[in-house]
Amino acid sequence: MQEDYGEKIGGLESQLGDLMGQLGKQQQQQQPQETGASEYDDWLQSFATEQDKGSFDPNLFRNLLGELESSKRRQKDWSERSAKAAYKY
Repeated sequence: MQEDYGEKIGGLESQLGDLMGQLGKQQQQQQPQETGASEYDDWLQSFATEQDKGSFDPNLFRNLLGELESSKRRQKDWSERSAKAAYKY
């Protein structure tokens, strides 16, 4: 079970890396200023309107980050439970 989470996390990190690469290429063309969270959301929204909407979804980036974090938490919880069970026996 723990290996399944590891594979899933690896896949999510790969997808996240691809999205980060797309954002990096765009940032070379236009450098956003240091922004707060709401300004960053505005920048992502303007980026999405400039790009083909089918090829970039700003919510996909947030969803992948959320899924990655929850997968890491599940893996950590599973590891802790496994360690506790092994300690009992």
